[in-house]
Amino acid sequence: MARRKDRAGQETRAGKSPFRTATYARLSVDSAVTESDSITSQQMLMRDFIKDRDEFLLVKEYQDDGISGTRFDRRAFDSLLGEVRKGNINCIIVKDFSRFGRDHIEVGSYLEKVFPFLGVRFISVNDGYDSFDKDCAEKKLAVILKNLVNEYIAKDTSVKVASSYVTKQENGEYDGGRAPYGYAFADERKTRFLIDERPAGIIRDIFTWTMQGDSARTIVMRLTEMQINPPKAYQDTGEFYRLEKERRYWNEYAVNAVLQNMAYAGHMALHKWKESKADGISLHMLDESEWKVTKNTHEAIITEQEFSLVQEIMRARKERHKNLNALNENIIRPENLLKGKVFCGDCRVPASRMGANYQRRIGKVRIYRYRCRTYREKGAQECTSKSISEKDLEAIVYQAVMAFIRQVECLDDRISCFHNEFFRKMRRGIEKEKDAAERAIRQGKNEKILLYKEYISKERGNTELSSTECADAKENSAECACKDGASGSNKEWYLKEKQKKDREIRSHEERKAQLDEKMEFFERLEKEQAGWIKEILSYNDTALGEEKLTAQMASLFVDKIFLYDGKRVEVVLNFKDEYQTLSRLAGQLIDESLYSCIGQVWGTEKGRI
Repeated sequence: MARRKDRAGQETRAGKSPFRTATYARLSVDSAVTESDSITSQQMLMRDFIKDRDEFLLVKEYQDDGISGTRFDRRAFDSLLGEVRKGNINCIIVKDFSRFGRDHIEVGSYLEKVFPFLGVRFISVNDGYDSFDKDCAEKKLAVILKNLVNEYIAKDTSVKVASSYVTKQENGEYDGGRAPYGYAFADERKTRFLIDERPAGIIRDIFTWTMQGDSARTIVMRLTEMQINPPKAYQDTGEFYRLEKERRYWNEYAVNAVLQNMAYAGHMALHKWKESKADGISLHMLDESEWKVTKNTHEAIITEQEFSLVQEIMRARKERHKNLNALNENIIRPENLLKGKVFCGDCRVPASRMGANYQRRIGKVRIYRYRCRTYREKGAQECTSKSISEKDLEAIVYQAVMAFIRQVECLDDRISCFHNEFFRKMRRGIEKEKDAAERAIRQGKNEKILLYKEYISKERGNTELSSTECADAKENSAECACKDGASGSNKEWYLKEKQKKDREIRSHEERKAQLDEKMEFFERLEKEQAGWIKEILSYNDTALGEEKLTAQMASLFVDKIFLYDGKRVEVVLNFKDEYQTLSRLAGQLIDESLYSCIGQVWGTEKGRI
């Protein structure tokens, strides 16, 4: 009864204003696309349904292309729900339930709970379903069955697609999106490779350099100097050499990926990743023992012997690196005191902190160095080589912090000395002059009032002689003229005296503002001395006791550190701006000219007393 009443109310509201309608189309990446299922076809069907129906106002069309119906984390779908929650959309139209989703639990939740709660009308055109239709309750079972069928179809499609991939893998047919760097697809089916000679030459060089003992880092530097485009950039642009505006470069990861790819030996390694929508398994990489390898599926760029030799070299390097850089409880590792604070001074990119293990008398110790990340990854064309050991850098930062603490101590002594010798006298002198200025301002304003009263009084005295008296005393016409002239000169006198008083008051107000500024300055000195200066000085004894940089010291004092060529270091400290401002103000205070000005203030006060 309540539902019928609610629907009646919604129908009445719809009669007054059209439904703000959105259409939603979806196509799965796994779908064998037919003309009737395409995004365009779905949208045309829904437009035809809305056409000539005044109850619908099409606001926007939404579409998710290449996304499975079993997922509900879809970009366009989320955007549609956002507009629904804002109240901008109150009607959703789809071609059929399978386009909305293939998870019958989620679809049922939206139809039975979410959309009714939000007052949203839902229409599935091909299924003949309209949530505002009074007969839709009778179709509820059919809707449930259709959603169950749609979910089964999604899982069945997933199984069939997976089966087709397995068949391809067993036949050694490539199932990736792009051919490996150095190859091109042999036909439109994109399952077989042909050698792409120019990048294939780079592949041969990379293997040759590795067999000659070059590291991946050295190879990256060499390829960058040769201006060779990295694999992704070459596949995107087709340009073998890097263009001037191209900012993508070879890196160690790309070189190692080439060295480990058995496709260059003529073999196809498939089934490296696994995902199953039917079983709810998310995408993950399989162990190498589970890969499906088909031998000699295409022409090789390098020989089998070269590939095997390089794999041995790679394994030996990994083992050596593992032993050298193993992190366990037996390795003494220094704390990362400068984490997130070290940058290259030229490219402004955070520096790399690279560690290696070394044998010392106390045992195995991990020693770190900071290097320019841009130089390591992109070469000398983008930045210069900068390297400094963490121990040396911490020593430099410690010296900079201690020098700053000593500067702050000197500043504090200057301020304290000034307080002891001058502050009290100066403050009393300024307060006296400030009181005098305030009295002068009040007196000037009172004098302006009296001046105005005097002016009004004179004006009234000049108008007491009436026009009748002037007519009866024509012989005294000269006296009347004299009085008129006196009235004009009286106004000039008043304006002149008023301007004079205004200038005096303004002068006193300006002087009072200067004195207020000085008082604020002295109060600021006291606050600064009791604030960050006190915080720094309270740490002084601790810093001297440590005799090296600590985590607390780095956190309190260090803002950023910039590395430059020749192991030159710039340390940017916290409180730097506060120190410079306060030092400048303190210098002004003790400056001879300001001291002379203060002496004149006291002399003025003594003269007034």
